Amino acid sequence: MKKVVISFIAGAIFATAGSAAASVIEKITASVRTDYSVEVDGQKVDLENAPIAYQGSAYIAVREISNVIGKEVEFENGVIKISTPEIIEELTAEQYLVKLNSLNWFKDSYVRKIDLIKEAIRRADNGEFKPSEADYQEYEASLSEYQKLLIDVEQEIADLKAAYPQYAESAE
Repeated sequence: MKKVVISFIAGAIFATAGSAAASVIEKITASVRTDYSVEVDGQKVDLENAPIAYQGSAYIAVREISNVIGKEVEFENGVIKISTPEIIEELTAEQYLVKLNSLNWFKDSYVRKIDLIKEAIRRADNGEFKPSEADYQEYEASLSEYQKLLIDVEQEIADLKAAYPQYAESAE
């Protein structure tokens, strides 16, 4: 068994130790265990990096095993983030149209609300009525929010059409 000295960020290996430990670098002596094997759901997995044995526990590369089990890994500001990637479901033509129609309904609703708020602001600016300062600020905030929602739903529509070009042409 080959002994190696490994420098590592303690928080990366001992995730339960807390974020305060993440700033401490500690040298350890561990064993590279080429005689260990890894199985996922009963299937042997060949890993590029052999497991490491340290103080009675075995450690494997987070990114490598995460890829095997379908997880995504990011390392950001000393934090290892493991997440489940978004699963994109296949839609039938009918499901596509239902989703597209729903998104278009929201888009039309947001456009109508934006138009109504802009009209109210225009009328207030022209002196047709005098809203309170709080009401006027609420108009502006609502306008901004609906404009953001409109941008988001337009992006969702574009993404849907890009994901299903075979349906997009027939839906136009």
